[in-house]
Amino acid sequence: MDSNVLIIIGIVVVVVVVAIVSFISMNKIKKNGLVAEATVSRVDKETRSTVHDETGMVDVDTYETFYVKYKTESGEEIEAKLPNPAMHQAVGDTVKIKYLPEKPSKVVRVKE
Repeated sequence: MDSNVLIIIGIVVVVVVVAIVSFISMNKIKKNGLVAEATVSRVDKETRSTVHDETGMVDVDTYETFYVKYKTESGEEIEAKLPNPAMHQAVGDTVKIKYLPEKPSKVVRVKE
C-alpha cells in the first residue's frame, strides 16, 4: 500500500478519535456538570485570508474565540474557552455555564 494512503488513513483515524473523545467529554459536562454564572471576559479575533489560484479572488474570514470567567463552587476564579457561544455575545455579557469540578477549565454554555 502506498505510504501516502497510510498517512491519510492515519490522519482520518486520529481526527475521528479526537472528535469522539471531545463529544464524550462535552456530554459528560452537560449531564453531570455544575451550573455557574459566568461573564464573557474577552473575545480573541483571528483573520484568515485564502487566495484562490484559478481566479485570484481573496476570501477573508474572521474567527472569534470567546472566553468566560466564573467562580467554582469552591470559590476559585477560572477563565475558560467557551466552545458554544450564543450569537452576538460581547465582553461583559453574562451566561450560564456547566463545568466539572475535577476539570473546571472545560465548560459548556447552558442553552436557555
